[in-house]
Amino acid sequence: GHVAGDEFLIALASRLKGLLQSGECLARFNSDEFAVLLERTRDIQDAVALASRIHQALQMPFSMGGERVYATVSIGISTTAISAGGSEDVIRDADFAMHRAKLLGKARTEIYRSAVHHQARSQFQLEADLRQALETNRLELHYQPILELASQSLVGFEALARWPHERRGYISPADFIPLAEQAGLIVPLGRWALRAACAQAQAWRRELGPAADGLQMSVNVSGIQLNRDDIAATVRRALRDSGLDGQLLRLEVTESAFVDNPDAAASTLHELKALNLKLALDDFGTGYSSLSYLQRLPFDIIKIDRSFVRDIQEEGENYRLVEIISMLAQRLNIDVVAEGIETPEQALLIQNLGCRYGQGYYFSRPLTASQAANFITSQRSPAPAAATQGH
Repeated sequence: GHVAGDEFLIALASRLKGLLQSGECLARFNSDEFAVLLERTRDIQDAVALASRIHQALQMPFSMGGERVYATVSIGISTTAISAGGSEDVIRDADFAMHRAKLLGKARTEIYRSAVHHQARSQFQLEADLRQALETNRLELHYQPILELASQSLVGFEALARWPHERRGYISPADFIPLAEQAGLIVPLGRWALRAACAQAQAWRRELGPAADGLQMSVNVSGIQLNRDDIAATVRRALRDSGLDGQLLRLEVTESAFVDNPDAAASTLHELKALNLKLALDDFGTGYSSLSYLQRLPFDIIKIDRSFVRDIQEEGENYRLVEIISMLAQRLNIDVVAEGIETPEQALLIQNLGCRYGQGYYFSRPLTASQAANFITSQRSPAPAAATQGH
């Protein structure tokens, strides 16, 4: 309770005060934060030495109401030589370093560094920009074609999130997807992507007619969304609002989504399968125990990671791995899609190994919605009948 908490803070302050030397001042800075002012330091090592003494002193427990209580502290250090301005800047920078110590694992000391501070401020601003982009619908989906390798005919697209930042230009998904995960934005981002992809697939069917018939739309679902969101309800709503048939939707999930709780993941995936969609195991071969997942979970498709395709050579290690994956998939009646195909030689090797589908820059880069519509038309519209001359 509050009384016990106040007693502990008094005991802590007393122990800290006992570590100080003449001319060093201790003050309670916040509810559970203290500040120490060192006026006669030769250099920053004096502050580091005091921080070390504090950590060591707190290894001994406190006696509170007959109980032994242990405490750890996170310490941030700054000096007038490090901080750019006056006393307020020193306090602010030490506070920043202290919070960074907490972030990095607590019970440690961090010295303020302006480069780290500026990077954190930049990251914070980027997070705010991403939040606003989501709220104002300024993100985009681009669509990478997926083709049947033997006929090189279009069978569908993978929807890929893109962020056109107003000052920085397009920001790589490798940067903003992890940012969304850290900032708690990956679930709303995933919901938006599902809604937008389903709506676009149905729009192509409406606008392009028979040329868009049967095209599959693949959407990535993060492990966080799979485990924390009511993903079946989200998908059900996206299909209902767009009018898209569930048979035309594929959800791609990576192995990392199942590692913590495979039983819960299996339940969720079976619930999704009840919506008549298809499930793809993405980045196959890069994770944990793929074979057991294929046996336990209701996947329809394996996506071979681009790292296996990039350096594939006949009779090389990647060649044999892709061959084994393709043979396994055939036994389990699972389709295989190879990612990252960039050359005709790769496409031919992959096809000869029994992989039926592929995507990559050899066929097409990710396209805007209008570019994808043109790609559909050029690939799937019937050729005009040859003109005949009368006799």
